[in-house]
Amino acid sequence: MKLSLVLGLAATQRLAVIFLIFLLPNFSQVVSEYPAPERTYEVGLLSFKMDFVDHQENLHTFDAAVWYPTNDSVSVYTYSNGVKSYLAADGALAQSDSTYPLIIFNHGFNATEMQSLYLK
Repeated sequence: MKLSLVLGLAATQRLAVIFLIFLLPNFSQVVSEYPAPERTYEVGLLSFKMDFVDHQENLHTFDAAVWYPTNDSVSVYTYSNGVKSYLAADGALAQSDSTYPLIIFNHGFNATEMQSLYLK
């Protein structure tokens, strides 16, 4: 009985390796040129850390980011997960009489802000 379990596990591991060999090249494509998006205004990014003290006096630090309209020139920006975007890191807030949309987004528990980059 134990021998059949070992052979079953080994066969499963081999299939998993073969599957990964064929699957990984699809996820490792290198984009040589990243096209600029078509949009009404440019986007600035401010990343910072915030401290929060809970009711038990425990200090918690979390990362926060604000994307906002800017008149500054943008360039290709690479996020920590390798995703690229066009934005002005730490750019100045756009000074304009125009109104802009405000979106407050919480990505949820145990998630990452990088999961929703398409919103920008």
